[in-house]
Amino acid sequence: MTGFDVSEAIRKTDPSVIRACIEICDGWEVWKAETFVEKGLDKRIVEVVTEDHQSDGSYKGSMWKNGEMVPTARGVYGPRLLWTIVEAYGLKVRGALGRGTQAAILRDAIKGHLDGKKRCPECERYTIDESGECQSEYCRK
Repeated sequence: MTGFDVSEAIRKTDPSVIRACIEICDGWEVWKAETFVEKGLDKRIVEVVTEDHQSDGSYKGSMWKNGEMVPTARGVYGPRLLWTIVEAYGLKVRGALGRGTQAAILRDAIKGHLDGKKRCPECERYTIDESGECQSEYCRK
C-alpha cells in the first residue's frame, strides 16, 4: 500500500464513522475486518490495522468462541484501531493499567477531540469545554 497515508485518511473520515467504529472497541475483542468496513471505515484503513492474533493458552490471553479456545484469528484488535486513530489526530493520552481501562481512555480522548474539547493539564483528559472549565469527574482541580 505504498503512497497510502492512514493518518490522513482517518483525519478525512466523517466523524460519525469514527464514532461508530470506536464505540465497539474494548480492550479484549478481535473483530472481523468487515465489521469496520460495514460501519463506513475506508477499507485501506481497516487493512492497516488487521493483524493475525494468537492465543497464549491462558484464560485472559486467549481468544474464545462458543466456550472453546481459538488458537489464531485474523482481525482488528480494538485497542490497535483506537491507538491508530489517537495517533492520526495527534492526541496525547495517558497510559493505564488494564486493557479495558486503556480502551476507555482512548475512546474518551477521541470523542473529546471530535466534540472540540481540549486536554486538561490536571486530569489529562479531553474534557475542557467552551467555558474553559474541565468537566471530568476525575479532575484534580
